[in-house]
Amino acid sequence: MRRALVAGSVVLDIVPVFPSGMQVSLGEGKQIDLDGIRYFAGGCVGNTGIAMSKLGIPVRLIGKTGNDEASGIIRSILEASGAEVSLAVCDHVPTTTSIVISLPGHDRSILHRRGAGQTFSSSDIRDSDLKDISLFHFGYPPTMRQLWSDSGKGLTDMLSRIKGKHIATSLDMCMASGLGYSSEECKIALSNALPYTDFILPSIEETLFMLMPLEYRRLISASGEKNPIDSLDIGLLPEVADMLIGMGAGVVCLKIGKKGLYLRTAGKKRLMNIGGDIFDSDAVVKWSNRELLMPPCFVDDIVSTTGAGDTAIAGFLAAVMNGFGPEEALEAASVTASMCIGSDSRAFGVPVFDSVVERMRKGYRQEAIDADLSHWKYAGRYFIGADDRGMFSEPEINERSDYVYNYK
Repeated sequence: MRRALVAGSVVLDIVPVFPSGMQVSLGEGKQIDLDGIRYFAGGCVGNTGIAMSKLGIPVRLIGKTGNDEASGIIRSILEASGAEVSLAVCDHVPTTTSIVISLPGHDRSILHRRGAGQTFSSSDIRDSDLKDISLFHFGYPPTMRQLWSDSGKGLTDMLSRIKGKHIATSLDMCMASGLGYSSEECKIALSNALPYTDFILPSIEETLFMLMPLEYRRLISASGEKNPIDSLDIGLLPEVADMLIGMGAGVVCLKIGKKGLYLRTAGKKRLMNIGGDIFDSDAVVKWSNRELLMPPCFVDDIVSTTGAGDTAIAGFLAAVMNGFGPEEALEAASVTASMCIGSDSRAFGVPVFDSVVERMRKGYRQEAIDADLSHWKYAGRYFIGADDRGMFSEPEINERSDYVYNYK
């Protein structure tokens, strides 16, 4: 079975559990009795890595921690997922740690301490780590100066070395604003790395900051106190994805929050260059020159959205490694994210991949998207873009009543 390596950011998330239904306010000198304190492994390694392992993909996890108590907690959480774990322990640098404050009725706040995860360099991925690996996925390089500084030289060197071993490469990004980098610096670093990146799966906000800073500022200004995705014009998505493909990426999957997932792919010549025997000739035909939009799954009881984007990536990559086409990969991503959102166990709430496929086949309710989709073709569970050039048969629209059709 194909094996994956997931590396990059790993964080200890400490989450106070507040009493259900209790009105909580933080005040000076005040004590609040908690229902509990939970510990999670966060970051790309803790979310995407664990989720891929729970989905049944043999995974090797690589990250860096400090020589402290938090390191031992992270290791035990990662090992409980069943994945193979390799953590480099750094003296004199703390483990990257977050305290996540999620008060009832309020958006979460995070107290974050940067640490060992930010010291990642290309040399932390050894050739021996890459043995028998088909897919390499790396997360949050803008937080790592040895990879992102100097026009992304460290990241480019790492990806080019790995791709040279005929391994498929995948990147997840993070918001680089506030890390001391300008949009232009990020754009240059990204453009240098993307010729060696087969799959890139960033959020639309972080991508706009890097590639279209004026649009990013306009989006933030227009949203005010609301979620920026509420103000997002999906008409921007093709332009953003085309920029990433023009820089060299093979497959672009943009996470657009409550509006779902947007997929844009390069042509056959670029996809034939994807390593790891991920795509055979038939898969190249199915995946080339595609443009698809997948609405999110409806979740009856949203427990937490923390890690949803990372687990969506896990579902997407697991589908790719199992030989699924682009439509099914997007669907698997959406279903996997919904299982994370509906669980208080985050990535550990993700089931084996067969259970994801079973839910896909049985059908599920989807959220309505507040967007102008008049130029998109509705195909039952997803939308086909005007620039889609896929070789597909006319889809049969499923008329089950558990779907939501009131797309605006």
